[in-house]
Amino acid sequence: MKLFDYFSVISSSIVFGTIFIAIAGALSVGVVFGLVCRTVLRNKGYPPQLNHGFLWGFFLGLIGFVVCLLKQPYFDGQSNMYGRGNFGNTYGQPFGIQPGSSDWYCSCGAPNPPDSRICLFCGNTRGH
Repeated sequence: MKLFDYFSVISSSIVFGTIFIAIAGALSVGVVFGLVCRTVLRNKGYPPQLNHGFLWGFFLGLIGFVVCLLKQPYFDGQSNMYGRGNFGNTYGQPFGIQPGSSDWYCSCGAPNPPDSRICLFCGNTRGH
């Protein structure tokens, strides 16, 4: 009877140990996928209050990762594609010398110094 009790204790501890390792492994994989998905959405421009990548990755794992990869980049209408500033850049400025400015703008929209005859950005000659 004592031998049976001994094996019973060993088998129950093996079962509990296996369950503990399985839970710890699942949590670890969830945390790793969560952090990766959060980083993917952060790189797509999502602000912290809208970045739910950790939840996607933690609860759905590989499926959440695929969802995060397929999400469109975040655009709030206030910032440019680089995430800062506004759209008041030189693209689309009128050609030639601007009033109050000594720079001239090429047909590509790039500003150039007044003494330059060739656009520093695209190589067009001044006035063309």
